[in-house]
Amino acid sequence: MATLTELLERRSADLAQPVTSESETSMSLPREFYFAPSVFEAEKNAIWFKNWIFVGLLSDVKSPGDYFASSIVDQQIYVIRSQDNALRAFYNVCQHRAHTLLEGKGSLGRGPVRCPYHSWAYDTFGNLKSAPYAEEVADFDISRFCIPEIKVDTVGPMIFVNLDDGAPALSETAGNLLAMFKSAVPNFDALSLVRTAQYDLDCNWKLVLDGLECYHCPFIHPEAMGPGNSYLEKSFEMTAGRYHQQHLSHLKKDVAADLTRLPFQVASKSVEDLYVWYLWPNLLFASRPGDSNWQILETIPTGPEKSVHNLYDFCINNPPKEADISQMDFYQNVLWPQDRTAILRQGLGVRTRGYVRGRYMVDKARSWWSECGTHHFNKLVWDALKSGTNEMSQSVDKI
Repeated sequence: MATLTELLERRSADLAQPVTSESETSMSLPREFYFAPSVFEAEKNAIWFKNWIFVGLLSDVKSPGDYFASSIVDQQIYVIRSQDNALRAFYNVCQHRAHTLLEGKGSLGRGPVRCPYHSWAYDTFGNLKSAPYAEEVADFDISRFCIPEIKVDTVGPMIFVNLDDGAPALSETAGNLLAMFKSAVPNFDALSLVRTAQYDLDCNWKLVLDGLECYHCPFIHPEAMGPGNSYLEKSFEMTAGRYHQQHLSHLKKDVAADLTRLPFQVASKSVEDLYVWYLWPNLLFASRPGDSNWQILETIPTGPEKSVHNLYDFCINNPPKEADISQMDFYQNVLWPQDRTAILRQGLGVRTRGYVRGRYMVDKARSWWSECGTHHFNKLVWDALKSGTNEMSQSVDKI
């Protein structure tokens, strides 16, 4: 039996060991990755400022002048439909004295983006058009004060931005994910956003994404995959690209034959099974048995041990029918609280000095319970941070 001293002596050596490509033998992320301020700071540049990040929905910017403000960690941005009907994104900062330009969402019509501090006015292309008393200022060149533009792209109804000017196209990250959505969800393009919810979490953002496995399902989701009257087979079939995953869990045959055995109402079986998708770095998606439906689950870091979890529910029926509401409520009131409790307890556990890092449970057959999805996500984090280097090992805060 190891003493605490012996366990802590192992920690330095463990930190230098990479998360390897072989999920069957790899160790998981070290505990410090879930709370160290230095790791959080490294993630800003290595992950959040170099990758395509979901910031909003196309439904919010339908017409020229429509806009919404958002943020990527500590970087304020806004997305706007410009007067040429193109989608554009900019840093949300006035080039005069750094005041935030826009808040929330709305429409400017044909009007300018106007700074509320000193009334500098920009067009929807980011060009400064006027500044009070500029004609009286020596050598004031209005063309020098454009708002820096940001790369923007879309997948289905979602808008993504990338703060890295040299980043590859979003299609290289998303791959065939949109085709997967459309294959699983009939009439995907006709879905409407019908409900949102937001949860503040006292834990690191990665703990939410670490749940990309069903090893836990029979134990914390007994209604879904436990013994007795659960509705899902013990299945979690994984298909993975470089930056995305798809998981499929099948309904039990007797439940598929009698949908009244589900713990929520369904009006049809347009979606026949449970689908879960992941897109690097911070998005989960789901579609559940019933009328066509789809859900975005977004986790945003707000600090080393703070995050926000946003839910966006889409239905084919707008307004949603009673069965749609029943299905959404089952996730929000039953399954999500079960996950949330486990995630928050992990957040406490990684702080415990008696834990160093874990081991992925993966068999040779990569069975339904294997933690391949978690490994895939953790490996992306590890590679992005280049955590096997001495620099990263030395930057981890000491306890």
